[in-house]
Amino acid sequence: MNYYTINAPRFRGRDPSPVLVLPTSPIRLRQHVELFAQYFRREMDYDNIQFAASESALSFGFVKYEAYLFHNGENYVGACCFRWPESTWQLDWLWMHPFVRRRGYLKKAWPQFEKKYGHFDLTKPISCEMEIFLRKVRWFET
Repeated sequence: MNYYTINAPRFRGRDPSPVLVLPTSPIRLRQHVELFAQYFRREMDYDNIQFAASESALSFGFVKYEAYLFHNGENYVGACCFRWPESTWQLDWLWMHPFVRRRGYLKKAWPQFEKKYGHFDLTKPISCEMEIFLRKVRWFET
């Protein structure tokens, strides 16, 4: 695979987007989340990947997570991961394929995230595009 290639895994299911992925979910789904975490690491120029498909409650340093895969009905187009590091949920990372950014995937899911996780924290740094989105949905950290 070329460094600049972005693979969009095929979506094979009936679940609406985004699809919840837990440590107990099938490995194939966790591997898709890991793939998008790799793209996130590469784009943000991070040293470490933010998610590994092999993470489990038995893993050293495991932090409880709930990840999501976004799809367009044919392919997975992005993922995000919420973590519970101490006393509150936080959105640890989010990555969407460049071709689907600003197409409403996150905006549609945002109310679901707010309902489930309340006023969650955001892991920093926050990209310029995410800051723009947060202003649009009137999300302000307290």
